[in-house]
Amino acid sequence: MFGMSQISSAREFICQKSYVRRLTGVANLQFTMQHDEWLIKENIAQLRQLMSDQNLQLLPDYEQRISVLKDLGFIDENSRVELKGKVACEVIKVLLSRVSASQVNEYPDTHRR
Repeated sequence: MFGMSQISSAREFICQKSYVRRLTGVANLQFTMQHDEWLIKENIAQLRQLMSDQNLQLLPDYEQRISVLKDLGFIDENSRVELKGKVACEVIKVLLSRVSASQVNEYPDTHRR
C-alpha cells in the first residue's frame, strides 16, 4: 500500500512538525520570561517612585486633605467618594467651564489678525 519512500517522508514530516512545536514552545517560554521580567522591573520602578523623598514629603499634605474631605462628608471612612462628593465634583466642573467660557468671551484674543 505505502512505499518505503512515502513512509520515510511521513516520518520526516512528523519529526519536522515535532521540532517546530518544540521551537515554538521554547520561543513562547522565552517571551513569557522576558515579559515577566519587564513587569517586575516596571513594578520596582513604580515602587521606587512611590518611596522617593519627593512623594514622602507630599504625604502629610495628602493626609490632611483626605481628613478635610472626610470631615465635610465628601468621602467615607474607607476613602470612597460619597454621593455628596460626586455632586460637588460635577458642580465644580460646570462652574469652571462657565468661568473659562466667560473669560474667553470677555477677553477675546487681540493677537489674531
